[in-house]
Amino acid sequence: FESVFGLSPALAEFARIPTMLMIVMPLTSSMFSLHRSVMISAHETVQVTITMILEVSCIAGIMVLCLAVTDWTGAIAAGVAMAGGRLIANTYSGVTSSRIRRRWKTEPVTD
Repeated sequence: FESVFGLSPALAEFARIPTMLMIVMPLTSSMFSLHRSVMISAHETVQVTITMILEVSCIAGIMVLCLAVTDWTGAIAAGVAMAGGRLIANTYSGVTSSRIRRRWKTEPVTD
């Protein structure tokens, strides 16, 4: 961070932990896209809505909890909240899309 963005050593150290927490975001975004495509193909769009509501609710809840219970800075709490909310939403959407794919194995797909 120091050489690329020109940050001071103290500011670079401050950015290190939130960046490490956010490293899971590209993977979870890709996985959620896969899960969402399965749900949409199965015409279960309500499940996509539930997943998004779950993610936003978890991010807000984890953020409030982190700020109320810990002495973490906002950036660290936000990183934990975003990663946690995305992982929880991906778990839900993964279970749902897995259920759909199992059903597809036994039933013919119709549009």
